[in-house]
Amino acid sequence: LVLKGETALALGDPAGARAALADAANLAGPSSPEIELLSAALAVASGEADARERYRGLARTAPPRVAALAVLRLLAADLEAGAVTRARARADLAALRLRWSGGVFAREALEVAAAAETDIARRIDALGRLAREHARSDAATLARVELQSALATLLDEESRDPRDVARLFYANVEFAPLGAAGDAMVRRLADRLIRLDLLKEAAELLDHQVFKRLRGAERSRVAADLAQVHLDDRRPSEALRVLRATRMAGVDAATLERRRLLEATALERTGSADAAL
Repeated sequence: LVLKGETALALGDPAGARAALADAANLAGPSSPEIELLSAALAVASGEADARERYRGLARTAPPRVAALAVLRLLAADLEAGAVTRARARADLAALRLRWSGGVFAREALEVAAAAETDIARRIDALGRLAREHARSDAATLARVELQSALATLLDEESRDPRDVARLFYANVEFAPLGAAGDAMVRRLADRLIRLDLLKEAAELLDHQVFKRLRGAERSRVAADLAQVHLDDRRPSEALRVLRATRMAGVDAATLERRRLLEATALERTGSADAAL
């Protein structure tokens, strides 16, 4: 019942959380540390004046596992209220993590880490870990939504080393938006890498797009772009692999002709001149 209340609160349902809290208190008694922790969380969510003081009390008197969560949640509440700077929150969180790990603490620590970060790269790292390591949690669902906007922000940072952008984006590309919006993000970064002659990094992104995201004629067209990148990077065998793996009927004449020319070029560069002819 306490878990049910925690879930309701995470989903923005304080009424459901209160109902679960009342049921739990009837079964276990109101003085259970876990129930007191949920009660404190409800007080914070409701904006009660002494809400954060409840966490401080639990931090002093509750069993170690509950006390650790109370300290962590107090830090999260202070951060949200502006009562602590992000830099101080990061330092306090690092100290807490030296003493506690695992379970609910680990998940909520990642939430605080993401909220406390000012650097978009480290924030994406924290959100990505949260989404992967706690994939079935409500927090992971929210993290996946946040990651979509965070990745878009990353692409807007022209001052960051494009290799770092490519590495971080590719490591979290599964969280890019589905459909045309996500494909546009992938292509935007790939085009930037190509302009900078970072062909290996561009090929990794386009390969993911071709073999994991796209279908139909668009897949065939982008596969031709990927093959061109491999040729420019002097990897004709890779160009052939891509072209042969993405053959399909019904492609428009211009794309089909381009693919034929690319395949002929790749064959010639691999020493298969007769086949190219």
